[in-house]
Amino acid sequence: MRRLLAAALLATAGCAGPNVSQDLRLPPPEAGAPVTARVRFSIDIESPWMSGRFDGMALARFDASPAVRVQLFPDMGPKAVDLSARPDRIVGYFPFQKQGVDCSLPTEAAPHFLLFMGATLLERYVPIRARLKEASRQGEGWQVELHPVVEGTEVSAFLGPDVKVYRRSYGWVRGVDWEERRLGDSETLIRASRIEMRVRILEEKQGIVLPPDAFDLALPADVRVVLGSRK
Repeated sequence: MRRLLAAALLATAGCAGPNVSQDLRLPPPEAGAPVTARVRFSIDIESPWMSGRFDGMALARFDASPAVRVQLFPDMGPKAVDLSARPDRIVGYFPFQKQGVDCSLPTEAAPHFLLFMGATLLERYVPIRARLKEASRQGEGWQVELHPVVEGTEVSAFLGPDVKVYRRSYGWVRGVDWEERRLGDSETLIRASRIEMRVRILEEKQGIVLPPDAFDLALPADVRVVLGSRK
C-alpha cells in the first residue's frame, strides 16, 4: 500500500502464481512494514449527493482485519462526512443532512456515495500481494486481476514498468463500475457514473499508534438511515 483515496494509495503487487506471468518481478515484502496510516488530503467531489472541495482526514489499518475511517470538512462549517468501513460493514452519514447508511456486506450493498467511497478505500488500502488471481503482460506493464476485499466486488489493476499501480478498475452491485487513475505521486482521479473525485495527498504518516475505538462509528439518534439498518 502506498497512497490513499479518499484517499489515493499506491500499492505494491503480489507474488507469482500459476496464472501469473513469470516475468513479473516484484520486491519481497518489507520486514516489519507498518500496518497503520494517517493521511491528510484535499478532495474535489462532483456527485448528486455532495459537491465541492473538502479537506479530509483518514485513518487506516491494513493488516488481517482491515478498516478505514474518513472524515471530510468544508472550508467553513461543520463536518460534512463521517465514514467507517470494514470488509463486512460500511457505516457513515452526512451530519448536515442527517442522513446515513449502515450496511452489512455483501447482503445490504447498494449504490450510494458512502458505500462507493467505503468500498474504494478498503480495496485501496489492503496490499494486493496476497490477492493476485492472475497477471498478464500488457505493453510495458502488467494487467492483474485481484481477489476482492469486499465480497462481490471485481477488482483489476494495471502495473507500470516500475511495478506501481497506475490504474484500478472496479465492478460492484447492480452493474456499478468505476475507475481510479494515478495522475502523479500524490494525486488520483476517480470516476464513476455521476461521480468524479480528485484526491490530493497533503501528508501521510505510517506506523502510527491508533486507539482501539478509532474505527468505531455509531449513527447519532437523529440521523435517518436511508440504506441498511442500525446495527
